[in-house]
Amino acid sequence: MEKNLGFRARGICFVLAVLVAFSMISMTGILNAQTWGDIVGKVTDAHTGKNLMGANVMLKGTSYGAATDRWGNYRISHVPFGTYTLVVTYIGYQEHTADVTVSIKNRLVKHNVAMEVSAVELQTVVVEGLREGQMKALSQQRTSPAIENVVAQEQMERFPDYNVADVLQRVPGIYIEKSGGEGRYALVRGTEPRLSTLKVNGITMPSTRHEERYSSLDMIGSAQLASVRVVKALTPDMDGDAIGGSINLVLRSAFDYPTRRVKLSLGSGYSRLGEKALGSGKFMYSNLFGANKSIGLMISANWDRLSKHSHEIELEWGKEEDITGSVIPWALQDIKIAKPMRVRDRYGFSVNLGYRPNENNRWFIRGMWNRYRDDEQRWRYRVRVSKGDYLNPEGTLTQKSRFVMDTKDRVEKDKEDQYSFGGFHHLGHSIDLDYVVSYSSVYEKRTPEIDSDWEFSEKANLALDLSNPNAPKWNITNMENDLLYDPTMWEFDGIDYRNIPITSHATVGALNLKIPYMLGGLPSELKFGGKVSFEKKERDTDRWEYKWKGDEDVMMDQMPSNDIDYHFLNDEYRFGPGPDFGKIKDFFYKNRDNDLRGEYDWWDSIGEDYVARENIYAYYAMTTIHMGDLMFVGGFREEITRNKYDGTKLFCDEEGDYQSSEKVSYDSTRSHFLPMMQLRYRVTPMTNLRLALTRTLARPNYWDLAPYFFVQPGSERIRTGNPGLKPTIAWNLDLMFEQYFRGIGIVSGGFFYKDLDGIIFTRTSYVTGGIYDGYRHERPINGGKAKLYGYEVAMNRQFTFLPGFLSGFGIYANYTHTWADADLGFNRAGFLPGQAGDVGNVAFTYEKYGFQGRLSIMYQAKFLQEVGETEEFDLYQDDHLQIDFSASQKIVDGLQAFVQCINLTNEPKRTYMGTSSRPIEINYYSWWVRAGLKWNLK
Repeated sequence: MEKNLGFRARGICFVLAVLVAFSMISMTGILNAQTWGDIVGKVTDAHTGKNLMGANVMLKGTSYGAATDRWGNYRISHVPFGTYTLVVTYIGYQEHTADVTVSIKNRLVKHNVAMEVSAVELQTVVVEGLREGQMKALSQQRTSPAIENVVAQEQMERFPDYNVADVLQRVPGIYIEKSGGEGRYALVRGTEPRLSTLKVNGITMPSTRHEERYSSLDMIGSAQLASVRVVKALTPDMDGDAIGGSINLVLRSAFDYPTRRVKLSLGSGYSRLGEKALGSGKFMYSNLFGANKSIGLMISANWDRLSKHSHEIELEWGKEEDITGSVIPWALQDIKIAKPMRVRDRYGFSVNLGYRPNENNRWFIRGMWNRYRDDEQRWRYRVRVSKGDYLNPEGTLTQKSRFVMDTKDRVEKDKEDQYSFGGFHHLGHSIDLDYVVSYSSVYEKRTPEIDSDWEFSEKANLALDLSNPNAPKWNITNMENDLLYDPTMWEFDGIDYRNIPITSHATVGALNLKIPYMLGGLPSELKFGGKVSFEKKERDTDRWEYKWKGDEDVMMDQMPSNDIDYHFLNDEYRFGPGPDFGKIKDFFYKNRDNDLRGEYDWWDSIGEDYVARENIYAYYAMTTIHMGDLMFVGGFREEITRNKYDGTKLFCDEEGDYQSSEKVSYDSTRSHFLPMMQLRYRVTPMTNLRLALTRTLARPNYWDLAPYFFVQPGSERIRTGNPGLKPTIAWNLDLMFEQYFRGIGIVSGGFFYKDLDGIIFTRTSYVTGGIYDGYRHERPINGGKAKLYGYEVAMNRQFTFLPGFLSGFGIYANYTHTWADADLGFNRAGFLPGQAGDVGNVAFTYEKYGFQGRLSIMYQAKFLQEVGETEEFDLYQDDHLQIDFSASQKIVDGLQAFVQCINLTNEPKRTYMGTSSRPIEINYYSWWVRAGLKWNLK
């Protein structure tokens, strides 16, 4: 009750403060239209008519100015009567100056600006492609009130990146986690994915994942986007859940283009391991309608197929004893070699309908639909070394070890939809009002997933060769090794069948009001507003385990695939044979509930089900003060989170069989006050010095908050959620220097510091006392504090100042280094989970004579993936260096041929435990290539 009274008191104070501020502004006569006027206009390219977003428009000798929005429009409000010199600058263009007069007869001055290119020779080159994208992105960064990085659509097209995660890996300070060779999650400035947030046009997308709060970035294709904006230091009008950064995907709008545009791209390719064709297609249609071109329609669609295999090895290490009782500290317990075969289809479609009857009003209706289908079939062989006896203290000789084999056959279907309606209005007295209402739904389902298990007929005595821990070998000493590849020696054991549907729905509403005012003669703005978000997430799993009870054994030769790979894992292993996936399905459906007897998996089917309801109420107030070349942005935001979680307590008997269960619920309400401040000092028109101090948060993952409780007496293990988890809170300090070049480019450097409280990780402990004395207890907890700090440097430069052929060269490079000191519990301090010490990108570019080429190198150092019981059990993702190449060549006007090559050096994804000499998982994806044609019709 006290908390609720506190929320209401702060809310009442906020409303009163806004009313008082508005009254004071009105009383001062600032809103008196007899003393001032507005200057409005549009900034475009003089030759193409394209809107120039992020152009800087200033009145020389004053502190009055504005930046153009994404449609090239600007408005300078509350300009005192008089004559001024208007100065417009945009990267890559000549400076524009003009005299304008604001008077009682001409209070609304309209001045449109057509900018002339300066960075290239207009007689021979049209500014397009990479350079156009660089100019657009850098101009937006230069005029932004916040510290951010911008990637324009034209830049995305120059890298071989087909999903959002792959695009983000090129941004300073960002590296990605991969799945199947593609990027999936983004880690910003040394923070785990949970500490950043994904938005589409400013609206947070619900997560498709089973347990996590963060979203899979590989669902959304880059073709739908106008830009990607990564804000690294927030302002109060942004959602506060972004300790690492806020990733905002901006959809295309018809008003981004002055005339009709039609773009079409078709391509195909080849995957080295998949040995199958790849496909891709993109389409965009944009046009303006009506007498004044007041209606804009944008339609975009994309499809791509990635059909590729991978070669994988998984290893387990642990403490064992040999037959004499001698301890083997790190014995090799299990070897798994797997051959997943994946076909991934990504479909995207979006519609953006806008209406702009005049410069003071606009409305939009947007719809975005994304579909993702991942068909995976996998054979996996296991050498279960520890199922036998170790014969020597080195752990290299065993007897009675086992060979088993399993298959996986599943289809993952994801969908992600968002619908939104909103508007913007420039009201009387230069007051701006904008609002949006949005509905999002996401869905993930793996159905049907049918996994089969097989056992080798004989137990094996093994001699292990551990000289290469990345590829340990074995030799069977009590039988012929070739018997492993005889399908008559493999006996069917059972089938695991499961459905895993996940659904999330979110409704969001937001309203913002901006009022200009004068503070001691300084042009200023007061902005305030509120936002509400209602989300529901539900998981409902169904799993059965079937065992064969027939009178006769079923052997693999009854459903063979005859697939033997003699060049597996870089020729280290032979692989095969395996059963045919279609025949396994037929066998399952024919014998289900007859000789195949099923047992319900209570933990996966009941214990892991949960329902999460999360309501967030937020309000903020901020002011922007222009003091000549210094801009101050400051204010606060308060977010109130109300959660209700439903979970299950599940109990088993001593044999591990289901005993009982009960539904449990947990409600909580938390409030967080988030003050924020940013300074931007314009040393020169092309030089910025920025400082930011912000307070942000990151909420726990959904599954960690669920009130589940699961006891396994047989293994003396307890797993529980923690509905009492608190969000991670951070104070963030950022300092950034930016030097822009009119000849297209930037050199920047900055320092950042994050003081985090309440970091979250899974803690393993042992129960003392009570009926569960001695049980191993796994539970997510709030750890102590963590300090994360680092620096980032970046250079993006086109060498247009060089003569002739050399003027086509350019370089794109960035490097980020971080340090951390995190309290991991048990008096342990170390890395922050997700923190890679070094991250870097280098791309060498060439663009001239209709040719565009880019050789890119991306490096990411190792990072802590999971906190273990001790440092020896910590899991790390190893360092990764990937080389890609992309190029295109103009054939005729509007038609290009392109080629894209990914992972040219077959760099694997590698995970290890404690030390690099104990690998846990190594995945090889080899290289793949795409090529095709692009048409750009006007």
